[in-house]
Amino acid sequence: MPTPQAPPKSIRKHLAPEAALSALVVRSVIQLSAEIQKRMENFVRPFDLTGPRMGVLLVLFFSQQQLSPSELGERLFVTRGNMTGLIEGLVKDGLVQRVRRADDRRAHDLELTRHGRALVKEYFPHHQRALASLVAGLTPSERLELAKLLQKVRTGMGTPEPPTRS
Repeated sequence: MPTPQAPPKSIRKHLAPEAALSALVVRSVIQLSAEIQKRMENFVRPFDLTGPRMGVLLVLFFSQQQLSPSELGERLFVTRGNMTGLIEGLVKDGLVQRVRRADDRRAHDLELTRHGRALVKEYFPHHQRALASLVAGLTPSERLELAKLLQKVRTGMGTPEPPTRS
């Protein structure tokens, strides 16, 4: 994929320069996100998992504590409805288990089972290799700068008012 130097002429024709540049940035981030997800899916497929399911296992593994479904969802940027489906599948597969809270018998937290922990330990070296591969074209200082810029975009994002149709 060529490195964008400027927004394509077709976009510049319809948008003001600042809007065209914003469109280029957003489109590039969306394309990068999709490409990363596609490549990471290839790494988890041999483990009979999806990226989001492995994400749950990794968060539980590295948190080294039980987490509520909502805490997991917040860390993974996953909606409550999607989180329920992920958890159900992982519990059914014996990778995650529910644990009743001592202070509130109606609520439960989640933790890895022995099988889930073993799977993460087997997978993690591959995960590290995948992450290194994804940013191999950047120097360490460029990686840090990109991380800072992406965080700056994330924290500075506005929420535009949705349009209304008449």
